[in-house]
Amino acid sequence: MKEQLIVSLILLALVVLDAVGDAFRLRGWQIPHHILEVFHVAGWVVVWALFAFDLQFVLLYVLGRIVLFDIVFNLTAGLPIGHVGTNSIYDLVVTKIGGWVKQHPGHFAFIFRVMALTAWIGTLIKIL
Repeated sequence: MKEQLIVSLILLALVVLDAVGDAFRLRGWQIPHHILEVFHVAGWVVVWALFAFDLQFVLLYVLGRIVLFDIVFNLTAGLPIGHVGTNSIYDLVVTKIGGWVKQHPGHFAFIFRVMALTAWIGTLIKIL
């Protein structure tokens, strides 16, 4: 039980590292970006080396990424917290859905974050 909780927290830390690193790249800070990318990859190696592979960990990472990545990225990059970009597949899908119903894509990003957070908590409870 403790092992799954530790892995889930490490995976959230990896999401934060990736988001901060990408925000540094956006700001033009290439060296800190590359340093954080090394830690991100090393974190994955540590997770797979120390803990047995479990497909639910991949699900936790993806859900955690939906919940945290944009928030951390926007805050670190100095963008409004509800900003939706234009260059990731996730951002394009959210923007497309917002265009279909004539709403700001930030509304749908928030809804997807809440749904992902609920699913993340449910998945964590299930594996604990």
